[in-house]
Amino acid sequence: MKREELERLIIDASDGVLSSKQIQKLEVELQNHPDLLEDYRAIMNLPDLTNLYQIDSKLSQHKSSIRSIKQGIRDLSGPGESFEMVTLDWFRRYALAASIAIFAITSVFSMVQSQDTETDSELIAEEYFYPADENTTDSYVLYLEEMAEE
Repeated sequence: MKREELERLIIDASDGVLSSKQIQKLEVELQNHPDLLEDYRAIMNLPDLTNLYQIDSKLSQHKSSIRSIKQGIRDLSGPGESFEMVTLDWFRRYALAASIAIFAITSVFSMVQSQDTETDSELIAEEYFYPADENTTDSYVLYLEEMAEE
């Protein structure tokens, strides 16, 4: 094993993550690296400090509350689906429908307005698709022509 791998396994062993078979394999591999074996033994012989500090009962209650909230969110989102995936799915599903509905509602309002002022509805529809706004050069040319006439 590489040195970095052994160092990672030493940390895992000190955290209590490794099984007894993995610890035995680690100790066999550490025989080839005496400096790491010495560090491993020193780390494993450190005293357990968890009993020195009392855990606040409110803290443990908060942790259990947070765990139950997380579990509730997982239960609501379905098996294996994250909140992000559910949100993206809903957006893809309903974004097009919402944009079409908004376009239809604004078109209906403009048509109703056009009937009140007795303008042609086809012109309004064309204005939506082909806006007829003047650019600055056209208005500048008109301005120059008006000044020339004066």
